[in-house]
Amino acid sequence: MNMDLAQYNSSELRDLLIDVDRQVDKDEPVLSAPLQAEDGDPLPYLGSITYSLGLGNPGSPPVIKRWCLREVERAFANYGVPARTMPERLSMPALEHVTGYRSFNEAADRKRRRESERGHREFSKVQQLADRGRQLLSRLERSKPRQRLQRQLTHAQRWLSGVEGWGGRQGESLGGADLAQARDIARSLNAVIASAEQSIAQRQSGKQSEKREGHAKTAKPAARPHGSAATAVAMQTEQLRQRLIKVARDRRTVTWEALTGGISDALDALPYSARWEPLAPVDAESVTTAPLLSALVTTPGGGTVPYYRQVLRKLGFEVPRTDEVLTIIWKREQERSYAAYGVPPSPLPPRLVPRAGDRGTEEGAGPTPG
Repeated sequence: MNMDLAQYNSSELRDLLIDVDRQVDKDEPVLSAPLQAEDGDPLPYLGSITYSLGLGNPGSPPVIKRWCLREVERAFANYGVPARTMPERLSMPALEHVTGYRSFNEAADRKRRRESERGHREFSKVQQLADRGRQLLSRLERSKPRQRLQRQLTHAQRWLSGVEGWGGRQGESLGGADLAQARDIARSLNAVIASAEQSIAQRQSGKQSEKREGHAKTAKPAARPHGSAATAVAMQTEQLRQRLIKVARDRRTVTWEALTGGISDALDALPYSARWEPLAPVDAESVTTAPLLSALVTTPGGGTVPYYRQVLRKLGFEVPRTDEVLTIIWKREQERSYAAYGVPPSPLPPRLVPRAGDRGTEEGAGPTPG
C-alpha cells in the first residue's frame, strides 16, 4: 500500500501512529519506535505516542534514543525470521537515573491544550461566518455579490467537512498551516458577507425610495400609533432595552441579528439604513446622564454600525464629523453601559458627546467632537 505521509501535519501523523500501535498487544514492540526524523533522531512526538499508549514518557532526548534502540531490538526479535525471545522493555521508572532525565508530559499536555483551543476557536469562527453567509444568500438576488458569497461558502464548507473528516472534533487537531488557512477563510468570508449586506441594504433602500415616490402625492399625514399598535411599539422597545441591558451586564457587544432575533418579523425585514429607528426609542430616556445602550450594537466584525450617527442625531446629540471621533464616543458609551449595569455597578465615566447646540461637553468631558 502506498501512502503519501507528506499530506499530514505533525498532529495528524502522531494520531495516526497512536492508532496503529493500539492495534497490537501492549507487550509487543512499539511499531513507531524505529521511525526517525530527518536528522536521524526519534520522532519529536514519540513521547506523546508512548504516553497515549499508557507506557509513560521516556523523558529527555538521551533517554528516548536509548529506549528506542531497545524497542528496535525487540521488533527485530519478534518479527525476524526465525523469531527469537525479545529482550525486556525498558520501563520508564527505571530510566529516571539517566543524566538529564526530565519528564515533559505536562509541557506537552499544555501545548496540546493550547493547540486544541486555538483550533476550536478558528473552526467555530469559520462555522459561524458560514452560517451567517447562508442566511444572507436567500436574501440576495442574482448578482456578483451573491456569486462571490456562494463561491466562498462552498470553499468554506469543503474545508469544514475536511476538518471533521480528519477526525478532529470541531477543529481541535488543526496544525499551524491549517490554522493559517482557517484565518484566511474567515477573512474572505467576512469580506464577502460585508459586501452582501451592503448590496441588500442598497436594494432595500432603493425599494423604499420608489415606494415613497409612488405614494407621495396621495399619502396622508402619518398618524401617531394608537391602541394596540402603540402597545406593540412600546413592547418592542422594552424587549430591545432588556436585551441590551443583559448584554451590558455581561460586558459584551451584540450584532443586530442577535439582538432582534425572534422579536418580530418587522425587525427582521427592516432595511439596513433604517435600523436606527427602533434603537433610538431605547435610549430616549437616557439623554441626560444614563448610558446610550444602542452603542452596544456592532457590525458582524465588531465595529461601529454606520447608522449610529442617525441614533445620536435623533436623540438630539451633536453628531461628529469624523469616523475617528464617532468611534471614541461609541466606545465611551459602551464603557458607561458596562459601568451602569455591571454587577456590582461602578461610577460612570463622563459622556463625551454634547447635546446639539452646546459648544462645550456634558459633564466636563473634553472638547466638542469634530
